[in-house]
Amino acid sequence: MSKTSSRPTNDIAVGKRLILAPQSAGRIGKSTAAEAIVTWCDFAAIDAAVFDLDDEHQTLSQRYPEIATVFPEAVKNDEGWARFMDGVSQIEVPLILCDLPAQSTAFLLKQLTERNGLNLLAASGIRLTALIFPVDDTAARESAIECVKLLGGRVDWLVIRQPGPKSLIDPEQWAKSSMGLRLKELSVGEFLLPQMTRFAFEEIDRVVQLEGRRLSICEAIPKVGLVAQFELEMWRNFALTGCEDVARLLIPDLALVQKKTTRLQAPEIYQRPKGPVFEL
Repeated sequence: MSKTSSRPTNDIAVGKRLILAPQSAGRIGKSTAAEAIVTWCDFAAIDAAVFDLDDEHQTLSQRYPEIATVFPEAVKNDEGWARFMDGVSQIEVPLILCDLPAQSTAFLLKQLTERNGLNLLAASGIRLTALIFPVDDTAARESAIECVKLLGGRVDWLVIRQPGPKSLIDPEQWAKSSMGLRLKELSVGEFLLPQMTRFAFEEIDRVVQLEGRRLSICEAIPKVGLVAQFELEMWRNFALTGCEDVARLLIPDLALVQKKTTRLQAPEIYQRPKGPVFEL
């Protein structure tokens, strides 16, 4: 029997990045974070492909039909995953983004380890970047621990801090935790996305109803009301600067970046005053 599938692959140059969020938890912002990456790719003129493997929501494929492929079969059985991997290995773009359904961690980890998926990716010149969300939720924490334990330094890690329906773990608590310390050993990247209000999403939905089609966040910006515009513009700026700062984890070569964002002045951080009330 041939054993070529287990051969060392460390000497193979990285020509593409596959980016996905392996945590099995819903409502932690995976699709919004994926949209931030697509937004940056569009701005920086980086060719990208999207695989939407979520059978239920299909958020990215509806917002970016020109670059997205819907293939939920990939996370249903070995046959579907093999066909997905074949497609990933043949696409000639530097960045491949994969949006997974919420409860796919066990299947994904089995494909990457037991069925030799990581070595297959490496042999194809593809390096995997896994997104991690430090959400204060039992299922999300347990899933993140399982992923980091099993994949460790065989992939790159990117922490996305994005307030949402589920609160985030305090940054200091996260840094001191075994998870935070382990990821620090692995030279993890990290960036912040601001919280988006329900009002802003309602404004996007209003425009979607008027136009009869799904819109990306950036498409919606000039069409929503002024308050929502300011909020979505802030989100877009964080998305562009955040992705630009961790570009080494998103693309195989920084020379691919055709356009860099103009850095806006950082917003003021509110801190409650200490001492006498009227002491300036």
